[in-house]
Amino acid sequence: MRPSLVGLCLTLSVALAACGPSEADLLQREREVQARTVAAFERVMPRVLGVANAIEDALAPVAFLTTREEGALRRYLNAAQLESAEKMGGGVVSDSAEADALVEAGAMVQLQDSTTWWVLQPMGYSMPVVTPDTHTLLEEIGRRFHARLDSLGVPPLRFEVSSGLRTAATQAALRRRNANATRGTSTHEYGTTVDVSYSAFSAPAEPLVLMTGDDAWLQAPVHGLSSFAVDAAAARKSRELQAILGRVLREMQDEGAVMVTLERGQPVFHMTVAAELADR
Repeated sequence: MRPSLVGLCLTLSVALAACGPSEADLLQREREVQARTVAAFERVMPRVLGVANAIEDALAPVAFLTTREEGALRRYLNAAQLESAEKMGGGVVSDSAEADALVEAGAMVQLQDSTTWWVLQPMGYSMPVVTPDTHTLLEEIGRRFHARLDSLGVPPLRFEVSSGLRTAATQAALRRRNANATRGTSTHEYGTTVDVSYSAFSAPAEPLVLMTGDDAWLQAPVHGLSSFAVDAAAARKSRELQAILGRVLREMQDEGAVMVTLERGQPVFHMTVAAELADR
């Protein structure tokens, strides 16, 4: 009599179960993996902490922005920036559908969440959309910021963009919620303006601590751990980083590329592009 298909399947299942690892074997393997993981992290933790401590030590001598420097970064208030936005932008963007169409046409650019130069913070009342000139401005700010960090021996920390394009609809919603929001037309409505945090900076895009050999499989969690440690170090030295970024912005403001407002109500550099940069 030929065995049935069901009988063959049952026989094969029993055979595979007999050949497979026992519960005790699986438990032993799990313990071995845990031991290897703990040993690897014990080896790498001094390197992770060393990177974070080195950043703090390198930034310690940086002088805070002086009152005069802060004044220079408050030279252009809303009226001046609005005039530049009207000149540099293509007009007020009414809603998200229009913003999407402008991106599709190439008149606006979608900001990436994470680049070599910046990361995006969550944006409640704005969109990560800007004009091509504003996008080029952010890249140039990033290059100069990294050059100054490199001169101090600091890895390429990234600034954080907290606000981009606000459509006429989202600006109106913000006014209802926030009494400090601009009562008239905002420069953000043109896609020419971004807010960049001066109290938060992010770890570099590339890992600062590399795992090799038998420990290479731990690269992803170690990168996350080292990024957390570097973010914490940057937070402790945010005033020094604010000064470095502020001096980059003042330099570019003096060149006529940007208008900056060092805001008091929220910890951001509010900036509007002031020159055509995309085709340079």
